[in-house]
Amino acid sequence: MVAQTGGMVMQHFPVAANTCYELGIAWSYPATLNAHAGFENKENLQLGGRSAKIDAPAGVLHFCTDKLGSVLITLSSITPAGPIANAELLEYAVVVGSWSETPEQTAARRKEETEKAAATQAWMDANVARANAREEADRKERCHRCDEDYRACQVNASYRRSHPARGVSFTESCESKFTSCSFGGEMFDRRETGKKPCGDPPR
Repeated sequence: MVAQTGGMVMQHFPVAANTCYELGIAWSYPATLNAHAGFENKENLQLGGRSAKIDAPAGVLHFCTDKLGSVLITLSSITPAGPIANAELLEYAVVVGSWSETPEQTAARRKEETEKAAATQAWMDANVARANAREEADRKERCHRCDEDYRACQVNASYRRSHPARGVSFTESCESKFTSCSFGGEMFDRRETGKKPCGDPPR
Protein backbone atom coordinates (compact mmCIF):
# COMPACT_ATOMS: atom_id res chain seq x y z
CA MET A 1 0.00 0.00 0.00
CA VAL A 2 1.30 3.47 -0.87
CA ALA A 3 -0.36 6.60 0.49
CA GLN A 4 0.33 10.30 0.54
CA THR A 5 -1.58 13.51 1.18
CA GLY A 6 -1.69 15.76 -1.84
CA GLY A 7 -2.51 15.61 -5.52
CA MET A 8 0.25 13.11 -6.25
CA VAL A 9 1.83 10.00 -4.72
CA MET A 10 5.53 9.25 -5.29
CA GLN A 11 7.39 6.09 -4.35
CA HIS A 12 11.02 5.02 -4.97
CA PHE A 13 11.95 1.39 -5.40
CA PRO A 14 15.07 -0.46 -6.61
CA VAL A 15 15.28 -2.28 -9.94
CA ALA A 16 17.62 -4.96 -11.24
CA ALA A 17 19.42 -5.06 -14.59
CA ASN A 18 17.77 -6.70 -17.61
CA THR A 19 14.49 -7.14 -15.80
CA CYS A 20 10.89 -6.35 -16.69
CA TYR A 21 8.35 -5.18 -14.13
CA GLU A 22 4.60 -5.00 -13.94
CA LEU A 23 3.00 -2.86 -11.28
CA GLY A 24 -0.57 -3.84 -10.52
CA ILE A 25 -2.30 -0.75 -9.10
CA ALA A 26 -5.77 -0.60 -7.54
CA TRP A 27 -7.78 2.16 -5.85
CA SER A 28 -11.29 2.54 -4.49
CA TYR A 29 -12.60 5.85 -5.85
CA PRO A 30 -13.88 6.85 -9.32
CA ALA A 31 -10.86 8.44 -10.96
CA THR A 32 -8.49 7.94 -13.87
CA LEU A 33 -4.93 7.24 -12.79
CA ASN A 34 -1.86 8.65 -14.51
CA ALA A 35 1.04 6.36 -13.62
CA HIS A 36 4.66 7.02 -14.54
CA ALA A 37 7.90 5.13 -13.88
CA GLY A 38 10.86 7.50 -14.17
CA PHE A 39 14.33 5.98 -14.24
CA GLU A 40 16.74 7.61 -11.83
CA ASN A 41 19.73 5.74 -13.27
CA LYS A 42 20.37 7.55 -16.56
CA GLU A 43 22.22 4.53 -17.95
CA ASN A 44 18.85 2.88 -18.50
CA LEU A 45 17.87 3.07 -22.15
CA GLN A 46 14.31 4.19 -21.47
CA LEU A 47 15.42 7.61 -20.26
CA GLY A 48 11.86 8.90 -20.22
CA GLY A 49 10.55 5.90 -18.32
CA ARG A 50 7.12 4.53 -19.00
CA SER A 51 3.66 6.04 -18.54
CA ALA A 52 0.15 4.62 -18.50
CA LYS A 53 -3.34 6.04 -18.19
CA ILE A 54 -5.45 3.59 -16.18
CA ASP A 55 -9.19 3.62 -15.61
CA ALA A 56 -10.67 2.74 -12.22
CA PRO A 57 -10.57 0.52 -10.32
CA ALA A 58 -7.26 -1.08 -11.33
CA GLY A 59 -4.66 -1.55 -14.04
CA VAL A 60 -1.02 -2.31 -14.87
CA LEU A 61 2.09 -0.24 -15.55
CA HIS A 62 4.77 -2.16 -17.49
CA PHE A 63 8.45 -1.27 -17.99
CA CYS A 64 11.85 -2.94 -18.40
CA THR A 65 15.33 -1.93 -17.27
CA ASP A 66 18.84 -2.24 -18.67
CA LYS A 67 20.90 -1.38 -15.60
CA LEU A 68 20.78 -1.76 -11.85
CA GLY A 69 19.28 1.32 -10.23
CA SER A 70 15.99 2.72 -9.02
CA VAL A 71 12.78 4.18 -10.38
CA LEU A 72 10.45 6.85 -9.09
CA ILE A 73 6.83 5.82 -9.43
CA THR A 74 4.48 8.80 -9.69
CA LEU A 75 0.72 8.33 -9.36
CA SER A 76 -1.80 11.11 -9.88
CA SER A 77 -5.57 10.91 -10.28
CA ILE A 78 -8.09 12.88 -12.28
CA THR A 79 -11.75 12.66 -11.28
CA PRO A 80 -14.71 13.74 -13.43
CA ALA A 81 -14.66 16.98 -11.43
CA GLY A 82 -10.93 17.57 -12.08
CA PRO A 83 -7.63 16.93 -10.25
CA ILE A 84 -7.63 15.53 -6.72
CA ALA A 85 -7.44 18.23 -4.02
CA ASN A 86 -3.99 18.78 -2.50
CA ALA A 87 -5.30 18.11 1.03
CA GLU A 88 -6.85 14.74 0.16
CA LEU A 89 -5.29 11.45 1.25
CA LEU A 90 -4.55 9.21 -1.72
CA GLU A 91 -4.18 5.47 -1.16
CA TYR A 92 -3.22 2.84 -3.72
CA ALA A 93 -2.69 -0.89 -3.42
CA VAL A 94 0.40 -1.77 -5.47
CA VAL A 95 1.66 -5.26 -6.33
CA VAL A 96 5.01 -5.65 -8.12
CA GLY A 97 5.78 -8.55 -10.42
CA SER A 98 9.07 -9.04 -12.25
CA TRP A 99 10.94 -11.44 -14.53
CA SER A 100 14.43 -11.55 -15.98
CA GLU A 101 15.10 -11.09 -19.67
CA THR A 102 17.29 -13.36 -21.74
CA PRO A 103 20.11 -11.64 -23.65
CA GLU A 104 18.08 -12.14 -26.84
CA GLN A 105 15.01 -10.49 -25.30
CA THR A 106 17.07 -7.58 -24.01
CA ALA A 107 18.65 -7.03 -27.44
CA ALA A 108 15.25 -7.16 -29.16
CA ARG A 109 13.73 -4.74 -26.65
CA ARG A 110 16.61 -2.30 -26.95
CA LYS A 111 16.33 -2.40 -30.73
CA GLU A 112 12.59 -1.74 -30.58
CA GLU A 113 13.01 1.08 -28.06
CA THR A 114 15.80 2.68 -30.12
CA GLU A 115 13.65 2.54 -33.26
CA LYS A 116 10.68 4.06 -31.41
CA ALA A 117 12.88 6.81 -29.98
CA ALA A 118 14.30 7.53 -33.45
CA ALA A 119 10.79 7.66 -34.94
CA THR A 120 9.63 10.01 -32.18
CA GLN A 121 12.66 12.25 -32.68
CA ALA A 122 12.09 12.29 -36.45
CA TRP A 123 8.43 13.25 -35.89
CA MET A 124 9.49 16.05 -33.52
CA ASP A 125 12.17 17.28 -35.93
CA ALA A 126 9.66 17.31 -38.79
CA ASN A 127 7.20 19.33 -36.70
CA VAL A 128 9.92 21.79 -35.73
CA ALA A 129 10.99 22.10 -39.39
CA ARG A 130 7.39 22.79 -40.45
CA ALA A 131 6.98 25.37 -37.70
CA ASN A 132 10.26 27.05 -38.67
CA ALA A 133 9.21 27.08 -42.34
CA ARG A 134 5.89 28.72 -41.43
CA GLU A 135 7.67 31.25 -39.24
CA GLU A 136 10.14 32.08 -42.03
CA ALA A 137 7.32 32.46 -44.57
CA ASP A 138 5.47 34.75 -42.15
CA ARG A 139 8.65 36.77 -41.57
CA LYS A 140 9.24 37.25 -45.30
CA GLU A 141 5.65 38.32 -45.86
CA ARG A 142 5.79 40.69 -42.87
CA CYS A 143 9.14 42.15 -43.95
CA HIS A 144 7.83 42.77 -47.47
CA ARG A 145 4.90 44.67 -45.96
CA CYS A 146 7.26 46.56 -43.65
CA ASP A 147 9.43 47.60 -46.61
CA GLU A 148 6.40 48.88 -48.51
CA ASP A 149 5.06 50.74 -45.47
CA TYR A 150 8.49 52.27 -44.86
CA ARG A 151 8.74 53.55 -48.42
CA ALA A 152 5.24 55.04 -48.18
CA CYS A 153 6.17 56.62 -44.84
CA GLN A 154 9.29 58.18 -46.37
CA VAL A 155 7.27 59.68 -49.22
CA ASN A 156 4.68 61.02 -46.79
CA ALA A 157 7.38 62.39 -44.48
CA SER A 158 9.13 64.09 -47.38
CA TYR A 159 5.86 65.71 -48.48
CA ARG A 160 5.08 66.93 -44.95
CA ARG A 161 8.52 68.44 -44.59
CA SER A 162 8.12 70.20 -47.92
CA HIS A 163 4.58 71.34 -47.12
CA PRO A 164 4.51 71.96 -43.36
CA ALA A 165 1.14 72.79 -41.84
CA ARG A 166 0.93 75.99 -39.84
CA GLY A 167 1.44 75.31 -36.12
CA VAL A 168 2.18 71.60 -36.65
CA SER A 169 5.61 70.09 -35.98
CA PHE A 170 6.59 66.90 -37.79
CA THR A 171 7.77 64.15 -35.41
CA GLU A 172 6.97 60.87 -37.23
CA SER A 173 9.87 58.36 -37.31
CA CYS A 174 9.70 55.96 -40.24
CA GLU A 175 12.64 54.01 -38.78
CA SER A 176 10.77 53.39 -35.51
CA LYS A 177 7.66 52.30 -37.38
CA PHE A 178 9.78 49.94 -39.50
CA THR A 179 11.45 48.43 -36.43
CA SER A 180 8.10 47.89 -34.70
CA CYS A 181 6.66 46.35 -37.87
CA SER A 182 9.64 44.00 -38.25
CA PHE A 183 8.89 42.54 -34.82
CA GLY A 184 5.22 42.10 -35.63
CA GLY A 185 4.23 45.22 -33.75
CA GLU A 186 5.54 43.96 -30.40
CA MET A 187 6.40 46.40 -27.66
CA PHE A 188 10.03 47.52 -27.52
CA ASP A 189 10.77 45.94 -24.13
CA ARG A 190 9.83 42.50 -25.50
CA ARG A 191 12.39 42.60 -28.27
CA GLU A 192 15.87 41.15 -28.14
CA THR A 193 18.43 43.91 -28.33
CA GLY A 194 20.40 43.99 -31.56
CA LYS A 195 18.13 41.71 -33.58
CA LYS A 196 16.82 42.88 -36.93
CA PRO A 197 14.25 40.39 -38.26
CA CYS A 198 13.84 42.41 -41.47
CA GLY A 199 17.35 43.85 -41.66
CA ASP A 200 17.78 47.59 -42.21
CA PRO A 201 15.07 49.77 -43.76
CA PRO A 202 15.15 49.85 -47.56
CA ARG A 203 16.97 52.72 -49.24
